[in-house]
Amino acid sequence: MKRKIVNYLAQIITLVLTIGFSAWGLWYAYRLYNYEETNNAQVEQYITPVSCRVMGYVSSINCVENQLVRQGDTLMILDQDEFLLAYDKNEALLNKANADLKIAENQIETNKIEQKQLLGEISICKIKLDKAEKEFNRVKNLYEKQSVTQQQYDKVEAAFLMAKKELEIANFNHNSSILRHDEFVSKANVEEAKVSNCKSELKNSALNLSYSVVCAPYDGRIGKIDIQQGQLMKAGQVLTFITNEAAGKWIVANVKETQLASYHVGKEVTVTIDAIPDREFKGKVVSVSPATGTRYSLMPPNYATGNFVRITQRVPVRIELEGIEYVYDILRGGMNAYVTSEK
Repeated sequence: MKRKIVNYLAQIITLVLTIGFSAWGLWYAYRLYNYEETNNAQVEQYITPVSCRVMGYVSSINCVENQLVRQGDTLMILDQDEFLLAYDKNEALLNKANADLKIAENQIETNKIEQKQLLGEISICKIKLDKAEKEFNRVKNLYEKQSVTQQQYDKVEAAFLMAKKELEIANFNHNSSILRHDEFVSKANVEEAKVSNCKSELKNSALNLSYSVVCAPYDGRIGKIDIQQGQLMKAGQVLTFITNEAAGKWIVANVKETQLASYHVGKEVTVTIDAIPDREFKGKVVSVSPATGTRYSLMPPNYATGNFVRITQRVPVRIELEGIEYVYDILRGGMNAYVTSEK
């Protein structure tokens, strides 16, 4: 009797297992035939290194790891004494350059007045020369007729020659004034260039002073902080990392090249995230990488060496999720996901 019961139970268990495995096989075959699935997918978001643009000692750190910050919040301040000294020095140099430029401009204006004065002197000298020349010609005729003495002739001749020489001197002074004008203009151009250079240096000093305060580039959450107060920061050295909350979060599924036909742009997919296993999210394929993932590696495989092993490649596919607002704070970059797409 017991043997019959045991056999009967064994038959029932075998039947149940057979039905169960058959149902699972049919379900798996149905899924395999109608869907493409991949578990090689992760939650992605922009994570940007926050670095220092100038070198200096850290005066204070105004953030902690995992802190939520807003765009423009101060994260770190460098010691500003050297930057302030450089700014004051360049400001003094700019003031001196402006003063020198003003002097050069005044010299140009003075030279213009001088040229006008010399032109007036030239006109007077021409009048004097014309008068002296007429007087000399008149006395010369009289002298030839012996109507005037030698002394009178010599006196008028000397006056004529002096008037001629005074005109030459006036012309020389005017030409010299014109040459000095060109010199003053060149000097003013040099001083103007110095002013422009000093303005650039002052702007650079102001920029360096502003760079001594490191601010959050956008809303996000602070990552690991790698420096301490009093540490010497070099230009380009990373202070921390910050996630860009404004840019959103998405899924990158690394699908096999044989599955790529089921993940074209615009295709709707279903996404399950390991951190939220009881919820399925709808997603849409927004872009497909132009190359496989290995092409972007630091040392992509080179099959020209002859060591060729045929390995199925994977292509990154970007998927935008829908309806994740209420779980947005739960999602973290790098979380695993499972993506399903109808064939």
